[in-house]
Amino acid sequence: MQKKNNNLIFILLSILIIGVAYFAINIVHLFIKPTETTLVRNGELTKYEEVVGYIIRDENVVDTSNYTGTMQLVTEDATRVSKSGTIAKFVSSSEDAIMKKIEELDKQIQDAMESEQTIYPSDVKALESSIQIQLYDNIKNNNIISSISEEKTKLNNDIKKKAQIAGELSPVGSRLKELINERNNYEKQINDSTKELLAPEAGLVSYRVDGFENVLTKDSISNLTSDKLSKLKISTNKIIPRDNSKIKIINNFECYIVFFMDSEDSKNAKLNDKLYLRFENSGTELVPATIEYISEEAKGRLITVKLETNIEELSQYRKINLDVVWWSYTGFKLHRKLLTEEDVTNTEGKVIAKLNSVTIKKAGYNDIAYVKIVKEFGDYVIVDNYTDQEYKDMGFTDDDIKNFVTLKLYNEVILNEK
Repeated sequence: MQKKNNNLIFILLSILIIGVAYFAINIVHLFIKPTETTLVRNGELTKYEEVVGYIIRDENVVDTSNYTGTMQLVTEDATRVSKSGTIAKFVSSSEDAIMKKIEELDKQIQDAMESEQTIYPSDVKALESSIQIQLYDNIKNNNIISSISEEKTKLNNDIKKKAQIAGELSPVGSRLKELINERNNYEKQINDSTKELLAPEAGLVSYRVDGFENVLTKDSISNLTSDKLSKLKISTNKIIPRDNSKIKIINNFECYIVFFMDSEDSKNAKLNDKLYLRFENSGTELVPATIEYISEEAKGRLITVKLETNIEELSQYRKINLDVVWWSYTGFKLHRKLLTEEDVTNTEGKVIAKLNSVTIKKAGYNDIAYVKIVKEFGDYVIVDNYTDQEYKDMGFTDDDIKNFVTLKLYNEVILNEK
């Protein structure tokens, strides 16, 4: 009896020692090579290439040869106008003296407004806030002379609106009232002798005339080469400065961008293929485009795409950096090293298919989920679960499918199990 008890104690001690040793080994293994995990999240996988593009527009420089005097702009740049709408006014040289008087009156009006203790309505306060913001932004951020000139026009318009409202609220006989009435009389003299320039067609008004309007045209696309484009003296990403003596109308429904490419994707591209463009100032926004023309060259292809959106933003540029996006997919985004290819058997133990799988960490155990690769690029893939019908097409039965695990958002997937 004593011998049996001793044997039992020995067996129990042996089991305990083996268990402690096994536990210790696993703890040591965990510290030496810990299990890494990552959460399953929705992500985007995008295949794109960086290129330099030349912008081609349907644009018509308006003939102003029959007009004399100083051109006054009445419409903001990149604003749509209808046919025969007023796009500018010409003031003769005899009115220049009156213009100078108006400028002097504007200064006096501003001084008078500051000296009067009038409580102005909310619209005047809104204009004051707008004026302050414009001044601050220009001082802080703007070092482009042409852009500062544009902001000056907007600023003067706001100041004029503020003065008009203030004049209406001022009592009869006040200094401010007299100055504004005098200014209005001078402005009426100019308006009575001003000659209006009308838009010959509907479209976007643009004062950014760079001299390439008759060089980079839709008709020139078939004759363009990368060599010809490289010889054009155009700075990349530079805003075309405004020319206050010239004006043009741009077709606001479409424009074209031509760029050189030599990638495998570009070699497989065909006419009328759809793709996306991404511009530096558009963030993550993808702009749809269609391949309109392809010119084969010795080292690659010159591809021209057509856009029907973002015409206003692009009207400021002639040559820009951009991304050509061949495709973009969203879904479960995983690193390639998360996936393992393995043979998958049915309930009878027969190998039915070789599928990619991921290991899902659970409380105290792991699950295996089989996934299909939707799209891959670089070190990452977009994956999805197989549908029941897809499993059946492979040869799995309903009983097999019941045992399969589904990968879900925020599952914890093991990166390094061994």
